[in-house]
Amino acid sequence: MQCDKSIEILQKFSDRPVTRCTFCGANKLQKKIAAPNFQLSGSGWYNDGYGTKAPTTKSKGE
Repeated sequence: MQCDKSIEILQKFSDRPVTRCTFCGANKLQKKIAAPNFQLSGSGWYNDGYGTKAPTTKSKGE
């Protein structure tokens, strides 16, 4: 029996995957991995600090 429900379980990558559905008991659960979406804020984190701009070169006149 498959119920097509979706559940969210937080676990480490090293943890064994949960395979049993808590709704219907079927052994059909599959991992869905999503990219994390977060923004570093506060002092010490810079928006333009890493690789967003090409390095500037000084001309001989400067």
